[in-house]
Parts: sequence; structure tokens; C-alpha cells
Amino acid sequence: MKKVLFIVAALFAVVSVNAQEENNELVSLLKVNFMDVSPSYMPTGDNHIIVEPADEGLALSNPTNPVDFDNRWWSKVVLSDDCLTLQKKHNYIVRLTIKVPHKGEYSHFDNVLYTVLVGNNTYQTQSRVAINGDDDFQVVDVEIPRFPYDIEGDGHIAIRPQFIKGYTTTLKEVEVFEEIIPESPVIDGMKLLCEKNWEGVDAVIFWDGEKPDWDVEGTDEGVALTNPTLKAEGWAAQMGVITDFDLEPNHNYVVRLTMKAPSDGTYIVRMGNWDASSLYELPVAGSDDWQVIDVQFPDFCGDIKTETGNLMENCFVILQCGLVVGATVVKKVEVYEVLGSGARGGTTVIDSVKAVKSDGQMYNLAGQKVDASYKGIVIQNGKKRIVR
Repeated sequence: MKKVLFIVAALFAVVSVNAQEENNELVSLLKVNFMDVSPSYMPTGDNHIIVEPADEGLALSNPTNPVDFDNRWWSKVVLSDDCLTLQKKHNYIVRLTIKVPHKGEYSHFDNVLYTVLVGNNTYQTQSRVAINGDDDFQVVDVEIPRFPYDIEGDGHIAIRPQFIKGYTTTLKEVEVFEEIIPESPVIDGMKLLCEKNWEGVDAVIFWDGEKPDWDVEGTDEGVALTNPTLKAEGWAAQMGVITDFDLEPNHNYVVRLTMKAPSDGTYIVRMGNWDASSLYELPVAGSDDWQVIDVQFPDFCGDIKTETGNLMENCFVILQCGLVVGATVVKKVEVYEVLGSGARGGTTVIDSVKAVKSDGQMYNLAGQKVDASYKGIVIQNGKKRIVR
């Protein structure tokens, strides 16, 4: 179980680059230009990062080989004074104008991994970002959704380039925005709680130890999980497709997936947080076309009690793909609360097996309908059983 939890937690390190919605307003809170400026905040102590002013900006290099993974987390560079005021559950974007080396020694990918930190010396949150190497400067937006703390006037921005031994990163400018998201309208009895568009977004997973035989990458169409072989369990290949939203137990929700399935199979969709979650088995037919699939979560998590009363914070949706072979591509994920019974909008709806009425229909583990002559494991009325 420890290995499974690590993989799931690691998948939530997926970070969006330049992905803010067009209709959202950005309010600038801080802007620092590093051209010909000597920073007053230099690394100290066990920090291995070398910081030098350069004609093009601030040059960051890491010449050492940290022998311990945890020690690399201390190697950071503070990029601003302690001046930011940040509010809990508000959304922020850190915009980096950055020149990235072509390869990091500790990167498993062709791009370079960074960690952007927002907060103060007591409370902070972080987002990891994978940026492709380039000889020119790039403008990269790093999302900090639903900031978890209230910071009163002493917040700052920092970066950890610990994965780039022997290479130099150049920062020309950093700017911090608050993202103002309009209130979602109620349409057909449903209210949009959150959404994630994965088209053209860089995505990366992190793992501990040996690299798995499946992979996650960002594509022009969306985030793709490629599973080369059928696994014994769905969780053996999985990705977090949307994170950081709140839910209330015993309410009705719909997760809408816009996706391509490479082959007939059964996905497992899990929604909740680390305290409690619900999952549903979702038979899907393989297709080269996009499918819009609604997965219903009625009476979500029942009457569970949480430390925050009736509110379940920091929720996520995980798509488990171990029972589907090939490249599953997710273009968009939306989470709705159903405010009344009835309509779910004018889209093609495929309910998860556990969400449909008890009509007696049987499915095999590939998600295909079968009749009474079928022998083996079947899913009927949302439950697995063996037909002999």
C-alpha cells in the first residue's frame, strides 16, 4: 500500500504551464526584474545553489551532487522580498521569464524539473514544473491553485533548481498574479465546481526507485497515460486528472471526462481525499474519437464525518488505467454538483456501472456486455461476481 500511495501522491505533482483560462482576470501582485541586479537574498548554510548576476538576468547553477534526496529540498533561491499578502483558497500564478538548459542530470526526461515555492518562512506550498530546454527565454505560468494558508504581508517566491547539476538556469523576471475566477452559473441543474483543460499542457510524474513500465506525458491533445500491458489491478497505472477542490458528503456529483480510450476496457474513477473517497468501475469502448463521459457519484461518501465538519477539503479525481492497454488521452475534466434531480446537460452520457440502475446487465472486465452463457468474472449491478 505504501508504494501505491506514493505513486498517487506523486501524480499530483503534475503542473500546468501557460494554462490559465482566457476569461479569468489576472491581478499583478509583485514583479521583480533581474536584469543587471545583484540579489540581496543569497543562499546560505547547506544551500548548494550558486547565484550570480548576469547581463541577461539571474544565473542559477548547482555544481554539487547531493547524496541524499531530502537534502536537495533545502537548495532553494528566494526570488523576492517578504512583501506578499496571500489568502487561503485563492488562486495564484507565478510567471517566470526563464532560460532553461537542455538537460538536467537528475531528470528522467528531456525537460528540466523545478520546484516553485510560495509562502513565508513558516507556511508555504509548492508546485513542480517540467520545462523543455531552449536557447531562448520562455514565459512560463506556474499555477498555485487554492493556496492553503493566510499570509499577511510577509510572503515571498522561491525556486528550487536542484535537478540541474552542472547546468545554468537564467531568470530574467518573476511576476505573481492572483487569478480571479468568475462565479460558475447553474446550467441544467448542475453547478460547475472546477475544471481542468489538459490540451497542450506539460505533464510529468515522479517515482521512487525503478521507473514503471507506464508513462504520463503532456501532448497537444491532452494528458496521456500509456499502459503497455494489462495489469492485475486498475491502480497499477493511474494519474491524478484534477485536484484541489472541496466536496460535501451525501451530496450528488458528476465527473465529466472528455477522453479517448485506446481499447475496450474498464477504468476506475476515484474521487475524494486522503481521508475518504468513492470509486466506480467504468466500462468504456475503445475509439479514436473523443468521448464525453459522465461518471455519477450519488450520495457521495454517505454520512461520513470529517474534521472540518461536513466539508471534505483538498479533493481529487484519479483515473486508474491498469485494466486498459494503450494510450488513454484526457482532454478535459469537469466536476459538477447536482443541485436538483433530473437533467445532466445536453451531452452524451455513459454512466459508471455502479451508478446505473439495477437492470441486471452483465459486463466482462473489458467493459463489454455479455449474456448468461458467459463464464468468468462479470460486473452486474455494480458488483463483481464469478459465473461458473
